[in-house]
Parts: sequence; structure tokens; C-alpha cells
Amino acid sequence: MARRREFGSTRKEGTTFSIRWFENGKKGRARGFVTRTAAAARLARPRVEMDDGIRTVGAPVALDVTVDDAITAYGKYLAEDKGNKRGPTADTLYRPKTFFPSLGLPLADLTPDLCKGGTMAPSERGSAR
Repeated sequence: MARRREFGSTRKEGTTFSIRWFENGKKGRARGFVTRTAAAARLARPRVEMDDGIRTVGAPVALDVTVDDAITAYGKYLAEDKGNKRGPTADTLYRPKTFFPSLGLPLADLTPDLCKGGTMAPSERGSAR
């Protein structure tokens, strides 16, 4: 029988809800849920994924994801999961490719100052298409 803390908990923080859970000996936390139901649904997702075999405990998490990796994964989601066609998918991906100063930047290194639009000339950004 699983202890309560191993499964996780939902907590009210002011006007929003947060969740905390323990997985593979590490703490996880997510905040900003408007309803307790939404928080509980988010808390249940990793457990359901583990039961279905989609996710395994202790599976490596990609920490060095670059902007380009994220945009590519989003394009794959648009095409395969949502069923968007090539043209609209390419149009949707064009904007983030031109927005970020470097597609090789790790997502962890992005800051609000770095992401301010219009700070770099288009010639410095390089071609996105």
C-alpha cells in the first residue's frame, strides 16, 4: 500500500492550488491551478502514464533541450497528434524560429531579457526557413 506522500498531495495557496509529489526519491511541484480538480488531474497524470507503460520510474529526462529541439517536437506534435498539414505547420513554426536569437540555446538559459522581441537584427538571427 502506497503512503500518502508517495502519491502526492494537493494544497490551496491563496486563490490557486498547487501539487507536490515524490517520484524516484525526488520532489516535484507544480503551481497555479485554478481548481482543485485541475490540480488533482495533473497529479494523477504521471501515475496513469506509469500504469499504462508510457512512462517508467527513473526514466532519464532531457535536460539539455535546445530551442530548436522544442520547436521540432512542437512541429511533430502539430503534424502527428493534431493532424495539421505541412503548409500550416511550417507557417506556425516559422515565427518561433525567427523570434529566438539562437536556435542552439538551451531552454534553461532563456531569460525574459534575452527573449525581448526586436533586440536583434534579422541578419544576426540567421535564416529560419
